[in-house]
Amino acid sequence: MRFSASIPLYIAAFGTLWLGCLSCANPLPLPGGTPPRRVVDIPGIEIEKAHPAGKGKTYTALVRYYDKPGFLKCTKRVSAFKRERTTLRAIHTGNWGIDRVSSKAKKLFVDLLEEFPPSNNYYCLLLERLSWPRLSDYASGLSPEKKDQLLPDIFVQIITAYHRHDILALKYLHRLNRVHGDIKPQNIIIDDTLSDAPRAILIDFDGAQLVDEDLKYPVSGTNGYRPPEDYYSRPVNLYKRDSWMLGATLYSALTGRPPYKHISVLPLPNKELDYAIMGARMRNIARSGTNTFAQVKNSHNTNLLALMDKLLTVKVKNRPAVSELDASMMYNLARNDRIRAYLSQLWSKVTALVP
Repeated sequence: MRFSASIPLYIAAFGTLWLGCLSCANPLPLPGGTPPRRVVDIPGIEIEKAHPAGKGKTYTALVRYYDKPGFLKCTKRVSAFKRERTTLRAIHTGNWGIDRVSSKAKKLFVDLLEEFPPSNNYYCLLLERLSWPRLSDYASGLSPEKKDQLLPDIFVQIITAYHRHDILALKYLHRLNRVHGDIKPQNIIIDDTLSDAPRAILIDFDGAQLVDEDLKYPVSGTNGYRPPEDYYSRPVNLYKRDSWMLGATLYSALTGRPPYKHISVLPLPNKELDYAIMGARMRNIARSGTNTFAQVKNSHNTNLLALMDKLLTVKVKNRPAVSELDASMMYNLARNDRIRAYLSQLWSKVTALVP
């Protein structure tokens, strides 16, 4: 009763704040208005299109840096800046032990072009500009039949001139003893230049972590994609955490929504309340060891569904890390004999290098 009674008070207070801030809802200039104050002042940077930064949020913009296109990402959170910078440096300077595999894998990650000294208390990176859709938008435009046809090439380790993939990307990242930390459809860009051979590119590494302990507290994540163990406020296996989030991303690509999502009935969002409700639900799932999400009915690709179910194993001890995925599962997902032959030759080389 005490909880219920507090909801109207919360709505009233939040509504008052919201109504009182209508004038700051859109800091971008109206036509003919005065341009907004420059958020950062970096020599050589010309802003083409800025995205407003809310309190504690990241400021991003499409820019030209000495006339070359790029994507500017700035934050006041020094820790997030350092995580993304360090991880992207490690990715693009690292080597997996097979030069050809390493060079192919690096193409699956957004490139770090430049880093800058602090400007107006913002820490900024210049990243490769990617003009293709995010996985969420890409998948929403596919029919169920097309999803069954194309999604395997995004979710299977395939390395050829036109088939490169985010499971390999995660294998490479994990080989560097790092995890992404916030895998979701919005953090995967799909290069659909070749409509029958999509290429996945991972972005947003401000939640990435170095895995220097068996169990470690996560620093990032998105409700709906976070695994059940996240909601116990204790250290977790970060590799297996990435596995769950990849499985949830596949579920979302097939259905248009994550496997578990709390839909607030309040007129305005409350992250703390939503997290508490989501946490209670996910802890119940962890205790039971059984998933309760709605079954995927619009896919008939049994191999793709088997991969999703494997990644979404509730019990952490039974959930495979990406490096532990069965080779035959990857082989069965391959769409044609040429790719299968290539996989069978490559797999023996790769597995020998994966811890």
